[in-house]
Amino acid sequence: MFNQYVVRTPCRDELRAWLQAGGVATEIYYPVPFHLQECLAHLGYTQGAFPHAEAAAEQCLALPIYPELSATQQEYVVERIRQFHA
Repeated sequence: MFNQYVVRTPCRDELRAWLQAGGVATEIYYPVPFHLQECLAHLGYTQGAFPHAEAAAEQCLALPIYPELSATQQEYVVERIRQFHA
């Protein structure tokens, strides 16, 4: 069972807007990588220090996942993603 179902795409914001327009809620859980968050500024890391973490923060999108999500709803989310990439 999943707590989050996250996909990674270089066109995250556009996909998110497309899904939202179709009634599909999404979430971005970590929009700022840890090393760039204010609470860790004392460590002295700057933009570019962890490029993989920074790319993931810019590209990860959490899709709907919960026990009550029906098979029909799951198929709808997949179809919206297919249409976006078509």
